[in-house]
Amino acid sequence: MNKKMLLLLLIALIFSVSCKKEKKPVSDDISDEDLLVFDEDTVDSETVQDESDPLIDEEESDDLSDEGLTDSDEDISDEDTFVPLRFYVNLNATGANTGLSWKDAFVKLQDAIDLAEEGYEIWVAKGTYKPDRVVREITPVSNPGDEGYERFFHFSLKDKVAVLGGFTAGETEKDQRDPAENETILSGDIDEIAGLSSGDAYNVMLNINIYEDTVLDGFTITGGNADYSLSPGVDLYPNQGGGINNRSTANPTIRNCIFKGNYALIAGGAMNNTVDSGVTVTGGIFSGNEAHNGGAVSNSQSSPYFSDSIFENNTASVGGGAIENFSDASPKIVNCIFKNNSATGISDGGAMLTNTGTPIVVSSLFYQNTAYNGGAVANTGSSGHFIANTFVNNSATGQFGYGGGMYNQINSNPMITNCIFYFNSSENEGNEIFNNSSDPVITNSDIQNSFFDTVWDDSLGVDAGGNFETDPLFTDMLYLDFSLKNSSPCIDKGTNAPFETGGMAVSFSEDLDGNERISNGIADVGAYEYQKL
Repeated sequence: MNKKMLLLLLIALIFSVSCKKEKKPVSDDISDEDLLVFDEDTVDSETVQDESDPLIDEEESDDLSDEGLTDSDEDISDEDTFVPLRFYVNLNATGANTGLSWKDAFVKLQDAIDLAEEGYEIWVAKGTYKPDRVVREITPVSNPGDEGYERFFHFSLKDKVAVLGGFTAGETEKDQRDPAENETILSGDIDEIAGLSSGDAYNVMLNINIYEDTVLDGFTITGGNADYSLSPGVDLYPNQGGGINNRSTANPTIRNCIFKGNYALIAGGAMNNTVDSGVTVTGGIFSGNEAHNGGAVSNSQSSPYFSDSIFENNTASVGGGAIENFSDASPKIVNCIFKNNSATGISDGGAMLTNTGTPIVVSSLFYQNTAYNGGAVANTGSSGHFIANTFVNNSATGQFGYGGGMYNQINSNPMITNCIFYFNSSENEGNEIFNNSSDPVITNSDIQNSFFDTVWDDSLGVDAGGNFETDPLFTDMLYLDFSLKNSSPCIDKGTNAPFETGGMAVSFSEDLDGNERISNGIADVGAYEYQKL
């Protein structure tokens, strides 16, 4: 019997008396509502947290080493034990460090993750947690004791375990937590030098082979510095995904997390998703991250899903200020806002660059993004779908730059439907859209200066019908409110086809404000559906 199982058995024995009133077997099929340490009819929260509990004396709770376990423990069957389904983590806890209550919480997050089994929840109290070990030993990694070994330290999620932040260390129900008020930080600042430094962890978190019922919810991820350069030009995990590096079928669900101040030398300052890593991100904020490619996120051979998220002030020095997609990456990006992202130097895609991929972007807003080419979006050899989006005030700033809103090159033929391109700018041609050996197909979209009198400007792409060039009449551009006035020409001028059976956006029935997408029988054009009072 291994050490972890022996520890679990001892923990169960310590609390077995408390469970004798009504002993219930652990179900093999456990729902989220069932994830309680003890049955509520058996033990209340005060029993678990009572410092005077006679079942645990001070000496007994402090001794969880192998010396406290005897051969007789191996004779205890699973049917005779009650295994808890929740662990607590609080870096300020001073109790027995068993993880079974707030008083006796683990002080190290990875201790709880390592001990947790399928179906567990881990509740984490506010504070700053830093990785303290190498969990995933993949090449390259140095040896313990070598200079710089600590930089390989990282957190790593375990399959089908939910890790929840935002607690104060007193809650009895998870809906009592407040991640915004009780910031729970996962930091790569292991050398405790302010800002990014050469002593920070390469990756705050590194995930491999986990699936969508693995959850990270309510954390701030910061201080990852994936600047590994011992093998210049080589694509290695310590130079990708400074915040979270998802590799080799890593598909966690990440909710309500903030990614800020992370860096990657190669790709994905905040997050890197590669080799079938279809992460799901909901309610995320990506701010102030930086990388050569994909200032916030880089996707390769993966199809992640991003919804209700904000990408702001991220920077890439090569391409994709916020997001880079390459090697047939096909993300779905729904109800997201991209603002003030930039691709610096002679680079493409201030908000997003796709190089051989097929993204689907729905009901999203792109404004004030900048790049040499493609102020908002640049596509190379890609044919994605852009449905009901608004592109406004983006700029192609290069001396020889093109495509303020969108730049398409090398047989990039995206489908553009129900979109607004207005008030974008370029130093050269193509304020709204510029195409180089590419032919996007444009349907029911409002594109500034897209007609010469009544003749469509073929340089923009293929006119598939329903297009127009009238001022969209945003509610208040000064205050960045790009919803539609009641007199907007974009109201009821879209096509419902993308949202109907067989359409590319059939699963996405809400606009950027969370309102019903088709509110008056016909879809509007742009990210926002006009709501009648």
